[in-house]
Amino acid sequence: MGGVQKGIERTSKILMPALFILMLGIIARVLTLPNAMDGVMYFITPDFSKINAEMMIEAVGLAMFSLSVGCGILIAYGSYVDEKTKLPGATLWISLLATLACVMAGFNGVACGICFWD
Repeated sequence: MGGVQKGIERTSKILMPALFILMLGIIARVLTLPNAMDGVMYFITPDFSKINAEMMIEAVGLAMFSLSVGCGILIAYGSYVDEKTKLPGATLWISLLATLACVMAGFNGVACGICFWD
């Protein structure tokens, strides 16, 4: 019961790298399955014919949801940021790591899904 700095912060310093290590392990396993490269190609090859108004509305909705969650986190944890923290650098790291996590999750899901379609 250490609060934000002794509880959440300390725990997340262990669990977030563990998440990435687990995702890398799953990706390595999924890529050894049959038809895995079909799934990877499906994931990284854009299909512009699927872009329509409904998809754009769903994308904007997801972006707005992500922003609202982000604003809530900023309000809750903003007072715990050390004065020496360089916010532009921290923001860049958060954006890059969140994008990396999404791409890794995509590789896991699509490649694994293609493997079991046959």
